[in-house]
Amino acid sequence: MPSNTRCLPLGASRLILPNLIALGLGLTVTGGALQAQTVGAPESAIAASGPTFADVAGLADSAGMVVHAQVRKIARVDDARAPGLAPGYGRFYVQAQTVALLVGSAPLGAQVAYLVDLPLNERGKPDNIKKRDVLLFARAVPGRPGELQLVTPTAQQMWSPEADARVRQILTTLVSPNAPVKIEGVREIMYVPGNLAGQGETQMFLKTANNSAASITVHHEPGVPASWGCRSRN
Repeated sequence: MPSNTRCLPLGASRLILPNLIALGLGLTVTGGALQAQTVGAPESAIAASGPTFADVAGLADSAGMVVHAQVRKIARVDDARAPGLAPGYGRFYVQAQTVALLVGSAPLGAQVAYLVDLPLNERGKPDNIKKRDVLLFARAVPGRPGELQLVTPTAQQMWSPEADARVRQILTTLVSPNAPVKIEGVREIMYVPGNLAGQGETQMFLKTANNSAASITVHHEPGVPASWGCRSRN
């Protein structure tokens, strides 16, 4: 490996995963190595299993502000007035009390309001979140103080001390001078077959926000799960 090329540490690899998943590559980290997973998993599946590190990192990276709040009131929005609503979900208007602003430069009052899509149970009801603490990954609504727009319709996560600590760790990493490069797309993909059937190497050359070199290499061996690795060069 050239001296000016470095392998990304595990934490950095995890932080670029949301960008890769958004590109449809479907990656995850297992045992310190990048592994393949099902591409395009629905949000309902993510909600059922709970947010992963990559899920939260993706939300934090795209949010102008991250807010810790406590839900005070919640009201169902008529489905006819909820364009883009996913099957099995309902849209709700939420009023909440601000507890803390974890990151963000926009003014934030003691009360916030926002729309969120929540999964419904067999009775057509959401889980009761009234008086519960939540983490909101959002942006301010211009000209409408006190109103937030979630970065995705489901960008509300339940708060816990563990979730709070994880989000703060991610936010600290994202603003660090050594933050991992942000992946914006795939420039080129090439595959080199090996000597045996099923053996080979796939290389994906990535487009980065700062135009530095970055790539993902996937090694294929017969009867063995694919081995993923990534490299970047400033």
